[in-house]
Amino acid sequence: MNSTILGHRRRILPALVLGALIAFGGALGLRAQDETKIPDAVREKISLAGGHHNLALLLAKKGDADSAAAEARKIIELRLPPEHELRVAKSMTIIAEKLGETRKFDVAQDLLDDALKSLVEGSKNRAMLLLAKARLYMQAGDDDKAIELYRKAFEPGGRR
Repeated sequence: MNSTILGHRRRILPALVLGALIAFGGALGLRAQDETKIPDAVREKISLAGGHHNLALLLAKKGDADSAAAEARKIIELRLPPEHELRVAKSMTIIAEKLGETRKFDVAQDLLDDALKSLVEGSKNRAMLLLAKARLYMQAGDDDKAIELYRKAFEPGGRR
């Protein structure tokens, strides 16, 4: 009986990994033809990121904002190569927006701050994260802070 369970596990686990890779990559812009060009170690990290992304969204949906943010930070901790930074930034934005929907603005802002710190020098994804922060402040009713961040995102340095 044990060998049967292990046999199923060996067949199911790769399918789950592939499913997470497709879910994270598909939602965040990874096309099927791109998958063949990705080294196995990076592909595994992308797969893990997909799982963390989905779990973070589910935790946020259930109202567990702190656990959702902790799960999202695991994506940052994977330290995907710079060419995957856009996917990570999109993931952080999506999760922060879900946290904003549950009115957990402080947790969402902290998550986006951590995402901003993780960007490589001169990143073009900085503006995306600043715009997400601005939207959250606007949603929370802090229009002055939202205006400040919108302006910062539109400055030449905000886009790099």
